[in-house]
Amino acid sequence: MAPVISALDCSISYGPRIGNADARVLSGVTLNVDAGEILGVVGATGSGKSSFGQVLSGRGLLRGAPRDMPWVSGGELQIAGIDLNDASKADLQRLPLVVGYLAPDSGERLRNDLTVGENIVDPILSRDSEFDRKVLGKAAATLLDAVDLGIGLLNKFPFECSRGQRQRIAFAQALIVEPEVLIVDEPAQGCL
Repeated sequence: MAPVISALDCSISYGPRIGNADARVLSGVTLNVDAGEILGVVGATGSGKSSFGQVLSGRGLLRGAPRDMPWVSGGELQIAGIDLNDASKADLQRLPLVVGYLAPDSGERLRNDLTVGENIVDPILSRDSEFDRKVLGKAAATLLDAVDLGIGLLNKFPFECSRGQRQRIAFAQALIVEPEVLIVDEPAQGCL
């Protein structure tokens, strides 16, 4: 069975996509993570941990992504069977369904025009507006419980919640699609 994350001599850079060594933030990353395994990346501030997580999430490859996102400038990197060096259009459509990503500020990016419950299920409804709402409601309630929040928050709006609650709501949102891989950057930030 293939690993869910595979990096071979991977380098991560910012800036123009020409492999400029001056913009490189990581070099020579080689690792394999199998299904069910947990990988923790530890390092000093500015050492490239968040950049690596952003690249693994594939968010920089998606349509409308900011141009200042980090990218793979050398070596090989695959996640959930998707080659991040050469992702097809189909791969890019599948990526948000197989890779969950929780950034340190995900809670701040929740939509304030949607309730907490609507925010949690938004990744599914944005792809399939006909999805069974009862099933989604139950899933949202289950996930709120899983992230240690009460279901009383389902009908509230994010601006009515604390920073830590919003981050936990974003965590539930990242889990709603049952991703094969979950990337969490600064997992305790805003939640303690």
